[in-house]
Amino acid sequence: MKKEEFDAIRAEALRLSAKKVNTEFGLVPASIPHLDSLIEGHPADDEFGRDALYSLLLSECSMAKNDEIYVYYLEKRCAENRSDVVAIADLGSILSLMGPSKNESALLAADKAVRMAKAQNRIIRYCATNLARVALRLDNYDYLMVALRTLVDDAQNSREEDTAFAFDFVSSIDLKRCDVVLLEKYKELA
Repeated sequence: MKKEEFDAIRAEALRLSAKKVNTEFGLVPASIPHLDSLIEGHPADDEFGRDALYSLLLSECSMAKNDEIYVYYLEKRCAENRSDVVAIADLGSILSLMGPSKNESALLAADKAVRMAKAQNRIIRYCATNLARVALRLDNYDYLMVALRTLVDDAQNSREEDTAFAFDFVSSIDLKRCDVVLLEKYKELA
């Protein structure tokens, strides 16, 4: 997909977002089914183009403030591009906000993203930090310890495609329920 084509699609999506249409997910901006149809008709071998279209689509779903449709298309993107570690990590994060019925799926997706990131040797800290936040949100200290162990074990590695260590979630950790030695090792990375 060329930049000009993408810009035209984005402009059309913006125009259509003002109009509402009825779907199985309720009233949504007309841009959502329009972008979905573009994805369906876009060549499968143009991964970059399809990813760009999914990004627009997910942005429209987010602006519509419709979690159900957002998760539907994020799951569809993850199923289509099984190596998209960021989408899988994001799926875990979003599912963790959707209530107890999604907790297991959230943890599994966030953990899968960590395992995939390790296998691909990219964005390990991003995915492990995401798992830590998801685990804390869902009060799962087993997965939290997996995330902290991954972060500590990865401390000596440097890669261009990753995030810095994050510590915003550390104050929420219950010291009685975690491996305090591991937590202290993580804190030392600050």
